[in-house]
Amino acid sequence: MGRRQKNAVIYARISRADRDEAGDLSTDGVDRQLERLRTLAADRGLDIVREIVENDTSATKGSREGFLELLGLLRDGTVQYVVAFGIDRLARRRRDLAELLDVAAREGVDLVLLNGADIAASTPAGRMVASMMGAVATSETETMSLRLSEGYRQRAQRGTHVPRQRTFGYSPGNLTADPHEGPIVAEIFERLADGDTIGGIVRDLTERGVVSTKGRPLSRQSLRVIATNPRYVGVCEYRQVRRDEDGRETRRDLVGTTQGRWDALVDQETFDRVQAILNDPRRRRERPTVKHLLTGIATCGVCGVALRGGQRRDRQGQRVMMLQCPNGQHVGRTAAPIEKVIGEVVVARLASNAAAVADGYADSPEVRLDLAALEERRAALASMFADGTLDPEAYAAASKELAARIDEAKAQLVAPTRDPLADVRDLATAEQIQQWWDDADILARRRVVAALFEISLSPVGKGRALGRSPLAGVTLTPRDTPRQ
Repeated sequence: MGRRQKNAVIYARISRADRDEAGDLSTDGVDRQLERLRTLAADRGLDIVREIVENDTSATKGSREGFLELLGLLRDGTVQYVVAFGIDRLARRRRDLAELLDVAAREGVDLVLLNGADIAASTPAGRMVASMMGAVATSETETMSLRLSEGYRQRAQRGTHVPRQRTFGYSPGNLTADPHEGPIVAEIFERLADGDTIGGIVRDLTERGVVSTKGRPLSRQSLRVIATNPRYVGVCEYRQVRRDEDGRETRRDLVGTTQGRWDALVDQETFDRVQAILNDPRRRRERPTVKHLLTGIATCGVCGVALRGGQRRDRQGQRVMMLQCPNGQHVGRTAAPIEKVIGEVVVARLASNAAAVADGYADSPEVRLDLAALEERRAALASMFADGTLDPEAYAAASKELAARIDEAKAQLVAPTRDPLADVRDLATAEQIQQWWDDADILARRRVVAALFEISLSPVGKGRALGRSPLAGVTLTPRDTPRQ
């Protein structure tokens, strides 16, 4: 028998990274991990072929592209060793740990840990040790969650719970009104109560140079969050967190309210009038803005659920758009390269004169686009809550309003719609089609993509195949669309 290869992948992760004065994520934490893990690998005589870094990434929330990449490396036989700081850096959820151990055992991969004994996942003893260590990590997470939840409940019942980050309208500490922002909050509520629109208020405040606590202009979404936050009337709500079997938060149920010990910026009567206006089903709603080509159209190749948009941060702290399966971590892919190639494929098919739709197209893609946009907004709210940008009260209020709009959109899915290829039927040349695609808005592009293809994304290990096509793991099934 030949000598066993000693190719290794280093995996480094921290849950929460600090930010510098400019607001960018610091990489000091993961850099320290990488330095120590490189030394460990060198001491063991391992050849490092890949380094995977997840900075400011929770092991229990959202999709982890780095973890999926790690599993892919193990599955395709690229590495024989995984070097990590500890088992809790790799996985904290039972499901993730079980999947990691299963793949490692099947492929004969050992786990080399800086904090803890090495684990030979291919042996029963190794799997037992890993399971015990994983159970300890899971227990620590659950215990911490319960302790934090109990502390939050006690503070809420006393009316002393305040968000860690400064809330717009309040001075640092969130107890007293900010002399500049406090009157602006009161103005927002008064104008909404008098019938002004959210868009009109946002434009006016932007022209006046009003910015959020992050230093950015207020958006329609952030202004709606302000307008539905009961904290501004001095009310503290306590909500019970509900979790699934994997420990993931599923919802927050209102348990009770108490009078908070901070300044109220708005009177109760005005607040109630604004809520009635915003929740009125007759209120004209602005069309949701869809930002991405494939969300709600492409599906997960494992479970078949429509993919949603998400975000992660790269090593430089920049946000990267993701296509993610909402059911756990089946698929998590960077969106931009996939959507670029999909666009090229769509243009090529249109140019081949093979694309058309039959009479009586009975689905409702435009409503589905609205629904996908609402789901994106709900995912964005969850991300803002996870980052601490939104406090629980604001998150709950905004989520409730979005849930009502999502239900309303779902009820309209049976409505007939326009011919999705009407915009391109009269285009005769490839140049005309390419020009149309370049000039079309995102909604028009999405209509065409949904009419031409069924698209699914399956997990794929990236490994060292730097030249791999963005369409790896992507299944394109042409729809039967005879020309009218």
